[in-house]
Amino acid sequence: MKFTRFGTKLFYLFLLVSLLPLGIAGGIVYLYMHDSMKKEVLKQLRSNAYSLNSQLDLLLSKRRFRVADISSDGFIRDCVEKVSYQPPDYSQIIEKLNTHLIVNMKRLDPDILEIQILNHTGKVIASTSLEQVGKDCSHKDYFRIPFLSHEQMGPYFADAADPSENHERLKLVFSSILTDKLFQKPLGVLVTKVKGTILQNILHATVPQSNEKDFVAQYSAIYIVNSKMLMIAGSSDTAEFSAGNTIDTPEVQRVLDTKREFSGICKNYRGVQVFSMALYVPETNWVILSEKDVKDAFLPLARITYIFAISGCVALLLVFIFAFVVSGKINSAIRNLLEGIRRIARGDFAHQIAVIRSKDEIGELSESFVQMSKKLKISHEKLEEHSRTLEQKVEERTVELREADRMKTEFLSLVSHELRTPLAAVLGYAKIINKRFSDVIFPNVRSEDDKVAVSIGKVKNGLNTIISEGERLTELINDLLDMAKIESGKAEWEMKPVSVAEIIEQATIITSSSFELYGLELLSDVDEGLPEVVADRDRLVQVMLNLISNAMKFTEKGSVLCRARKKDNEIIISVKDTGTGIYDADQKTIFKKFKQTGTTTKGKPKGTGLGLHICKEIVNHHGGRIWVESEPGKGSTFSFTLPIPCGCGPLTCTGASDKV
Repeated sequence: MKFTRFGTKLFYLFLLVSLLPLGIAGGIVYLYMHDSMKKEVLKQLRSNAYSLNSQLDLLLSKRRFRVADISSDGFIRDCVEKVSYQPPDYSQIIEKLNTHLIVNMKRLDPDILEIQILNHTGKVIASTSLEQVGKDCSHKDYFRIPFLSHEQMGPYFADAADPSENHERLKLVFSSILTDKLFQKPLGVLVTKVKGTILQNILHATVPQSNEKDFVAQYSAIYIVNSKMLMIAGSSDTAEFSAGNTIDTPEVQRVLDTKREFSGICKNYRGVQVFSMALYVPETNWVILSEKDVKDAFLPLARITYIFAISGCVALLLVFIFAFVVSGKINSAIRNLLEGIRRIARGDFAHQIAVIRSKDEIGELSESFVQMSKKLKISHEKLEEHSRTLEQKVEERTVELREADRMKTEFLSLVSHELRTPLAAVLGYAKIINKRFSDVIFPNVRSEDDKVAVSIGKVKNGLNTIISEGERLTELINDLLDMAKIESGKAEWEMKPVSVAEIIEQATIITSSSFELYGLELLSDVDEGLPEVVADRDRLVQVMLNLISNAMKFTEKGSVLCRARKKDNEIIISVKDTGTGIYDADQKTIFKKFKQTGTTTKGKPKGTGLGLHICKEIVNHHGGRIWVESEPGKGSTFSFTLPIPCGCGPLTCTGASDKV
C-alpha cells in the first residue's frame, strides 16, 4: 500500500502518540523502582547492622557477666590471696588452682579457650594452659586497665585478633579484677579467652539467609572490623573473608574517626561498587559493615527492565500494526477522494467517487464530496448548455458585425469615390478662380475705397478657406480609402528590401519646406550600418510623413528629431518633438480611429484623426509595434519597430508584390 503524505504523517503521529506516553511511563516506573530498590536495600542493610549490633551487645554482656561470675568464685579468691601472703613455696596452691580452673570453671562454657589468673604484678600464676604459667602480661591492656581502675569500671573486654592466625583461632579476651573479701584490695586479674567463632555464630543467627525470593538478602555480606581496621568476623556469604583482612576504606576510617554511621554507595575493600551501611560500636570500638554489590542489588530491576523491554517491544509491534491498519484505512479513503477530485478537476464529471461507509468525519467528508461531484456535474451540464447557446449567439452577432463592418467599409469606399470626383472639380475651379482673381481682377480694382478693399480681402480669405478645406477634405477621403483597403485586406503591399535611412531621408526632404515655413528645425540621427528591412517603402514613408507632420503641428518652437537605431533583432525608429506633449489618459486612445488630442499651434493645418490609426495598421502589418512616450509640456516621442529578417540577408529577399 502506497501512503499519501498525509497518511505517512498520520502513521507517525499514531506511533508518537502511542509510544511517547509508554516511554515516559516506562522511564518514570524505572526511576521509581530504582529509587525504591536503593532505599529498600539500604533499609535492609541498616536493619542487619543494627540487629547484629544488638546481638553483639547481648553477647558481650553475657561474656562480661561470665568473667565477673568466675572472678567472684571464693576458692579462686582465697587461693590468690594465699599466694599473695605466703612464702614463695605455693606450688601446691597453684596446682589446686589450675585443677579448679580446668575441672570446675572451663567446663562451664565450651566456648572458653583459656582461663588465666594474673597476680598484682601481671605475672600468670595459674592457667588452664599450663605453658602460659609464669608469663609476664603486665603490659597487656586486659591487665592494666582493670587493675588500675577497678573502682570506676566492671569487667573489661579487649579483642585479641592476631593477623597471623586464621579466624578459627581468633580469641576474645575478657578480664575482671580479683579482690580480697574483707577490704576489697586488688589481688590480681582473672582473664578468660573465648573462641572468636562466637562472632560467626551470632552473624549467622542474626543475618537472614538469602533465598531466591528475597532479592535484598541475596548476595548480601556483613562483617565486623576492629579498631585496627582488621576484619574479625564475616558472614558465610563473604567468600573471600579471612581474619586479618585489612578494611582500610575511607568510609570505615571516617566512621572510626567520627563515631557516626555511614549509609550509601561506595567501593568496598575489594574495589567493588556496593551499597554499604557502616555502624559504629562504641563498647568495642568496632565497625559493623553490611553491604551488597550494586549489580546484585539491581539484578531484580534488571530482570524487570528486561521484562518491560520485551513487553514494550510487543506493545510497539501491536501499536505499529494498529497504526498501520488505521492509518492505512484512512489513507485509502483519502486516496480515493483525491483520485476522484483529480478526475473531476480534469473534467471527468461522470466519475463516481466511492462512498466510504464510515460513521465518522471521514465518512461525512466522502459523502459531501459525492454530493459535491453530483452538483458539479449538473452545474457543468448547465454551463455547457449555456455556453453552446452563448457561442451560437456570439457567432450570429459576429456575422452581423462583420456584415455591418463590410457594409460600412463599402459605404465609406463608395462615398469616398463619389466625393472625390466632385471635390476634385470644386477644388480645381476654386484654385482657377483664385488664380484669375489674383492675376486679373484684384490688380485692376481700385482699392482706394475702404469698402472695396475690405471686400477684396474677404473674397481672398474665402477662396483660400475653400481651397484649404477642400485639400483637408481630400486628405480625409484619401485616409478613409486607405483605412478601408487595409481593414478589408484589399491593400496592396510592395514588400522588398529597403533602407531605413533612405526612408527617413525621403520623409525629411518632403517636409523640410513646411518646417522652414513655420521656423522649426528638422533633425535626423540614424545609426550607421543599419541592416535593410523587408517592407513596403511607400507605406513606411507614409508613416514617417504622418508622424513628422503631427510633430510639426503640435510644436510651436524648437525642433523635431528623427532617429533610427538597432536593438536586438529589430530596428527602432523614433520621431521626437519639443511640443505640448500628451496627457496619460489620451496616450491610451491616441491610436484609435477619429481620435484627436490637444490643439494644433496657431496657423497650422488640423488632422483628420485617422493618421495614427493608419500608422498603427501599417506597422502591425510589418510585424512591428508602435507606441508613444510623452509628458505634458515636455514634448512627445512616437516610436515604432521593424523586425530584421532572420535567416536571409536583406539583399537576398525578393521584391515581389504582396497583396493581402
